[in-house]
Amino acid sequence: MSVFHNYTYGADVYDQTRKAEAFEIWLGALQRFAPVPASEVRLLDAGCGTGNYAEVLHPFVRHLNGVDFNPKMLAKAKAKLSQGVEAGSITLEQGSLLSFPFEADTFDAVMINQVLHHLETGKDFARNGHRAAVNEVARVLKPGGLFMINACSHRQLRDGFWYNHLIPTALDTVCARIAPTTMFAQMLNEAGFEITARHVPLNAIMQGDAYLDISGPHRPEWRAGDSIWSLAPDKEMGGACHTLSALVSSGQAESWLATHDAPRIHVGQMTFWIAVKN
Repeated sequence: MSVFHNYTYGADVYDQTRKAEAFEIWLGALQRFAPVPASEVRLLDAGCGTGNYAEVLHPFVRHLNGVDFNPKMLAKAKAKLSQGVEAGSITLEQGSLLSFPFEADTFDAVMINQVLHHLETGKDFARNGHRAAVNEVARVLKPGGLFMINACSHRQLRDGFWYNHLIPTALDTVCARIAPTTMFAQMLNEAGFEITARHVPLNAIMQGDAYLDISGPHRPEWRAGDSIWSLAPDKEMGGACHTLSALVSSGQAESWLATHDAPRIHVGQMTFWIAVKN
């Protein structure tokens, strides 16, 4: 339900650069922390997108429900997961993270992957979009249910992506849409969750091999893999592309990219939160 990124266009090219990075963390969490054996879990993928995480995890659970606000992204997920849908082990439907179409205490586990920043205006310092989604998850989870959240921290946004400093307005704007780590932890606690683990997979790269393509920002299909580009003003976007073109022309691109990507290995790009409903 993004108000700033065009997922109707992005749906056609999203999977060119986005995969289910570090999904093994979620599989381990399901096996260790779910209130029932993983094979008996009913899992909700909230904001399922094109179904990347659903595709790799649904063979390990009893039933997977996927919800996404964008019809085009949902259509891609339905095509990708058609065998599971036809077999009855997967159900996909349009819906909002702020108001799930499910009864209370329905799911054993819920996961949200790189979605929470799309729920915010960037002007609400309380991050009430996050709070509403967390409370909705608490409502539909069974007691003892597992909540798995994949999101970027402010430090990861500033130091974990080689290109973000080229678009400082977009960087500041997306940071304003994401709750600081301490605030998010407090939200989880207030909603009745106990945080059991937090993982930062330092080798996981959000856009896979495409991430290190220094010419990528010139192409809309590459930019579709990271919604921050939609927040960059035209002048800022043009300046970033000009800088990168000049680096390529001067033969400095490889060393420049290595220097600006170096902090990533220390901070990672994503944080995986694992919490259990009290």
